[in-house]
This record gives sequence, structure tokens and C-alpha cells, in this order.
Amino acid sequence: MRFEALRPGRYEITVRAEGFAPHFAVVAARLDGGSVEFSLQAGNATVAGVVVDANGAPLVGRWVDLLTREGTVALPHPEYRALTNAVGAFEFAGVPDGDYVVVSSTPPRLESAGGAPAAALASAGDRDIRLVELPAVTLKATLRFPDGVFPMYQLRVRDEQGAPLLDHTRPAQWTRCAGTEQTLRLPRGAHTIEVFAPPAIAAVRCGSSRSRTARWWWR
Repeated sequence: MRFEALRPGRYEITVRAEGFAPHFAVVAARLDGGSVEFSLQAGNATVAGVVVDANGAPLVGRWVDLLTREGTVALPHPEYRALTNAVGAFEFAGVPDGDYVVVSSTPPRLESAGGAPAAALASAGDRDIRLVELPAVTLKATLRFPDGVFPMYQLRVRDEQGAPLLDHTRPAQWTRCAGTEQTLRLPRGAHTIEVFAPPAIAAVRCGSSRSRTARWWWR
């Protein structure tokens, strides 16, 4: 397959073939050309489960993302994201063999009434995953940039096991933040917050046992 007359830059290429799990890659188009190799895997497995609140009640309309153990999306958009149904159930079909992380979160339009994001380890074929969204703790993050610098930036928040509970860089999401303050809703525990703002990358580790403020500065 060959793509002609592309402008230099980064592109996402998705390949779908019957009987195989969809696959994607982000590639860079250069003036001197280039190539990328795709290795498709059979998609015969299912990953499924339920999202509930702290009392065991099913949560309807929650996002559930299927990620690799490294925290990147395991499938292209829109296959990597499921929506819980009327009984809080979700399912990913056509998944290749492997180990995964599933992360549930509340869509922005429901965020004020939702719990904290939840994560669980999973493997291909698991059908009884249970994600429990506990009450959220509010974390107010304050960013300090050099005088006169006000970049757009993206956030990623990992829990103690390294699972990204929030990630603005996921495909088809690409949320960008502005301003010096952000309010995050997280479960209790220690978290690592990563900030991506070209040309700088900063990270701070903080606890969210109660409402608190985390601050970090660009140098």
C-alpha cells in the first residue's frame, strides 16, 4: 500500500481485515519517504465485565478503555473504547491474545455525578472483570510557567500500579488544557501526574487521600 502526496507530519494508519484484530500505528511522513510494517494478529478472544459503584450498583453509560500493560490503547479508535449498558456491562470482541488493563471513567457530561476512575488487570478471554468506581477525591493542580509562557498542554495521571486513569493523549481524544489550574477527580491513593507541553515534560507524584493542591513549575 502506498500513499502519495502527503504533507510532512505525523499520521495515524489503521488496518482492518476480516478475522484479525484491527491494528494501527502513528507514522511520520518525511520528504525523503519512508515505510512502516504492520503485523496483524488473529482476533478471537473477548474481554468483558461490569462497572459498579461502591455499593455494587451497576453504572450505566461509563467509558471503558482497553489498554496494553504499558498503558497505550490496545486497539484503534473506536474499538478501544466500550460503553456500559443498562446493567453496567461492557465487552470487547475480536481481541488478540495478550494481557491488558481496562480503565473505566465517567464521560465529561456526567462527571459531576460520577465516581473516580477505576482500573483492573485483564487477559484475553476474561469475562468477569469487575471495575468498582469509588467516591472521587478532588485534586486541584496548579501549574507555574515561565513569565510570558502560556502553552497548551496535556495531562496523564497514573495510579500506584502505573495504570493511566486519565490520559489526554489517547486517539480521538487529544484533549488540550489551558490556564494554570486544573481540577482532577481521582480515587484515594498515590498518583503520578505527567504534563506534556512542548518543549517540556514534567511529572509530580502526589497523594489524593483528601482534597488537596499539587503544584509544579517549569524551569
